[in-house]
Amino acid sequence: MQAPCPGSTNAELISSLTALVANEGMDVLIVDSKVGILQARGTDDGGIFSSDKMVHWNFSIRNDTIFAFAKKSSESINSSASSATGTVTTTANVKEEYLTNENAGKREGWFWNVYNGVVGLCEDQVIVFVKK
Repeated sequence: MQAPCPGSTNAELISSLTALVANEGMDVLIVDSKVGILQARGTDDGGIFSSDKMVHWNFSIRNDTIFAFAKKSSESINSSASSATGTVTTTANVKEEYLTNENAGKREGWFWNVYNGVVGLCEDQVIVFVKK
């Protein structure tokens, strides 16, 4: 996401962005208004089968412009035991999906509420891009 916000200081933008992610129940992991960064994480509210899914917003501010990306991540752990050798094998599988205004579903309220908040904050068209 890229959103020009002329006339706003880093401190004002970070404060507003912090309020947006906090309203979604997300935890702020890293925040620095002088540098202009904010990282937040929460759990997916997509239903009873989504307890292992995390949602993330990452923001940086440069030259009065907000740069951001949103993603969902999930982790599944598979364990198997061998009675012949007495060993246990554990495999973790992490999946990530980056969201944009084109691929985010209607149920992704955590994404849309922050996205719409940034649009209102910057009073401009917001460009969403995927981090590669």
